[in-house]
Amino acid sequence: MSIDNINFNRNLVIGEFIKEGKFRFSGTVKVNNKIEDCYIASNCKLGPLINLNGEEVWLKSIKKKSKFKYMLYAVKKERSPILLELQAINVIIGDYLTRQRKFENLKGAISYEKTLENGYRADLYISSKDIIIEGKTILSEDKVASYPNVKIGRAISQLQKIKCLLEEGHKVYYWFVSLNPSCNRLLFNEESNDFIELIAVCRKMGMKIVFSTLKYDIEKGFYINRSRLL
Repeated sequence: MSIDNINFNRNLVIGEFIKEGKFRFSGTVKVNNKIEDCYIASNCKLGPLINLNGEEVWLKSIKKKSKFKYMLYAVKKERSPILLELQAINVIIGDYLTRQRKFENLKGAISYEKTLENGYRADLYISSKDIIIEGKTILSEDKVASYPNVKIGRAISQLQKIKCLLEEGHKVYYWFVSLNPSCNRLLFNEESNDFIELIAVCRKMGMKIVFSTLKYDIEKGFYINRSRLL
């Protein structure tokens, strides 16, 4: 996985977001007064999380053969652009770990989307220390976000697997990244008792929870600016 995924390089195209598609991973944008289909790298619909319709968006041209000409990269908001290439989060976390000093225990060679011997697929894995890192994106225009706000069943299922990993002796970091720099507080969704109970159990078993916020720089692109343990 290349760090180019997160660099705000040249070759960005400015457009206007029209609407999300009927199915996941697709949307419509206007570029140079022409309507184009675009790829949206998200497993869920973005509409319930952030207002995009009519907003200025930054797009990446897709060079390989694809039915999409562009991929949605970010939306320009009044206070700061917000990253929408959700698949880049694991690389952003990995980049942060190579340059930060706060989490010295996480130094080491990082594997991305690593399948372990037990079949579990980790977002990031530091084999020298048997550390599994699961990246979680937080997308909200509010200063305080709630998690999980979509697909609660999937979050519960993963925590059940993480509980088993902890029982096997693995070290696990549950790493939240707020895509909106203005969103700096996270609350767990109390509507799901199962999620609340499971995450409490996993914490007691040693799972660490980290909350980070992104920042945008015209040269660096999007990068983790602040991180703290919850």
